[in-house]
Amino acid sequence: TGDMDVNAENVGYQKMKFSKRTCSVCETPGSKLFRIPLNENVHKKWFSVLKWDVPPERLKYVLDNARVCDRHFSEWCFTSTLRQKLIKFACPFTIREDIQSTSSDNFSALPSAAFQCTSVEVCEVEPLCSESMDAEPSGSESIMDAEPSCSESFMFSPTSSHNTSSHLQVTPKTKKIKNLRSSVSKLKKKLYEKRTSSRFLGQLQAKLADKPQLYNFVTSQLRMQCKDSKGRRWSAKEKTFALQIYLHSPSAYQLLRKYFAFPSKATLHRYTYNIAKSPGFCKNLVKCLKSQTSRMSESDRLCVLLVDEMSIKPGLKYGLDLRTILGYHFTSSSEDYNFSELIHEAIDILHSCEIEVVSIVCDQGPTNQSLFRELNVTKDKPFFFHNSKKIFAMFDPPHLLKSVRNNLKNHGIFFEDKVASVKPRTCFANWSHIEKLYEMDSKKKMSACRRLTKRHIEVSGLKKMNVKLAAQVLSHSVAAALNLYVKATDIDSQASETSEFVYKMDKIFDSVNSRSLKHQKKEMCALTENSGHVELWKKTIPWIEKWHIRSSKTGRKIYAACKNGWLITLNAFIGISEILLKKIKFILTSRFSQDSLENTFSTLRRRGGFRDNPDACEFRHTIQKVIISNFLKQSRGKNCQDDEAYSLIDFTCFNKKELLDIISSEDCAAESVSAAENVSAAKMYNKM
Repeated sequence: TGDMDVNAENVGYQKMKFSKRTCSVCETPGSKLFRIPLNENVHKKWFSVLKWDVPPERLKYVLDNARVCDRHFSEWCFTSTLRQKLIKFACPFTIREDIQSTSSDNFSALPSAAFQCTSVEVCEVEPLCSESMDAEPSGSESIMDAEPSCSESFMFSPTSSHNTSSHLQVTPKTKKIKNLRSSVSKLKKKLYEKRTSSRFLGQLQAKLADKPQLYNFVTSQLRMQCKDSKGRRWSAKEKTFALQIYLHSPSAYQLLRKYFAFPSKATLHRYTYNIAKSPGFCKNLVKCLKSQTSRMSESDRLCVLLVDEMSIKPGLKYGLDLRTILGYHFTSSSEDYNFSELIHEAIDILHSCEIEVVSIVCDQGPTNQSLFRELNVTKDKPFFFHNSKKIFAMFDPPHLLKSVRNNLKNHGIFFEDKVASVKPRTCFANWSHIEKLYEMDSKKKMSACRRLTKRHIEVSGLKKMNVKLAAQVLSHSVAAALNLYVKATDIDSQASETSEFVYKMDKIFDSVNSRSLKHQKKEMCALTENSGHVELWKKTIPWIEKWHIRSSKTGRKIYAACKNGWLITLNAFIGISEILLKKIKFILTSRFSQDSLENTFSTLRRRGGFRDNPDACEFRHTIQKVIISNFLKQSRGKNCQDDEAYSLIDFTCFNKKELLDIISSEDCAAESVSAAENVSAAKMYNKM
């Protein structure tokens, strides 16, 4: 009978067809299938337990195609309760009554290669006995070769012979087990998705390490696209980025919203509503400024107060949200307001933020010249006192340079200098010499002054506002080219006087426009104790005092505001250097210009196109978005240089609680302050 059983088993093996998708023992698709180990000793033990007599010529085929499901392994065979990986010495066991699931609760008996059994009904599922797993087999048999005991298998009770299939007896315990297994399966799936997503984001972050804004945009889109439009919650950085796009073009922003997840226009309006919504100094911006300056060092809190005006369209409009009339006064003028009081109020606010105001800077407009007279600022006393603290006052050097160029073009400038003589004599700088230089130089193949173009000579309209054109005319290269043509007797010898004037103006402007610690030109280096800037200014002041300008039409002597402006500015720089060089090592003199404020105004005008003079409502809505979005990028054709600065009003650096506290605070309105003056007041803190 024993030989007959072996032959029966071999016959069963020979008829067996292996599949990589089903278990080779019970011929059912298992939740987890394992291959036969390649190790010779291990797979022999597996074949012994499974009672497979595999001939040598079929060994490779069996190792490649045979699979055993996880139901043929005890709990101790797995590395964890997840039943995903076997331990090194794991060995399967056979189930005498292989069970195949026909539904979620129905089971039927399967035929075995060794014997046939009738249908059974599962009465009870008993846990594996720990004693049977830990027990050592007797004799030469190892635990890998041992047959599973009854405690390691399911307990079956026979059913009546006329039943071909029966239902699993559902008890509260089995139902709970089933639900728990389903929950575990779902949680495993979610965990896998989370790990896959986390791995993908990690790889994406590594690839976009040098492009953090692009990474933030991609992750934001991945997060928001899976949510309903009403369930999206936007961070401050995401709203700020959206505002920057909206400021470029509202129509382009609406187009992008069709394909990407961006905040709605109403969301952006709510985000910016409480910022600068009323005339005067804004409490919430002052609160933000205090929070920022509290983290800064003492040297970083040194400040230059910039004062400027922006043209606003006259007219009145009714603000529905504020329920009040908005406009630029009733006379479209600010002459009736005491501007000096506004300056003192701004300085008080900055001092409350622990910011030390060193100087105020403005252009030479009529309003600002009257302001200097009210503050008693003169060329000999270029400062005023605020609460017994000395505050210097000066004019914007780029505006002074443009004013000198305009006077040189319209009238010419008389000055005293030593030109080929020991005693000083009166010289005359004439614009016609520069015109003659351009005319002769443009005809030659080898140009001595290639940057001098027709735009520099024929200055009119908006070209007068361009600082770059004025700086390129009054430059070292133009002075050198004039001397070159004078020596070649191509131009009148008096052009050497114009060359000397241009050369000195180039050195003066470079000394008040330094942007780096070191530079090829000595005057373009930062101001230090040994840089020679102060000595240059002290020599230049007497030279400027002897300027005089006569009208080209009448010949009468006329007042030149640029002359007095340069004297005030250079004396102020000398006084500032004496104070600041005791606190800091060097000074970048370009920080005493209005470039940052001019760039801010340029942003306001460029909102949604070119708006040279927006009305009060347009200005109010635009300034709210510009302040929050920190949007200060300029066009290529701007009238000033890049200031390479950033706004201190940056809402992206606050957490949610701080941001809500700042934005939700009530705005303060100074009822007697006009809209145009608000521009200067609200932006005075803008740059240092």
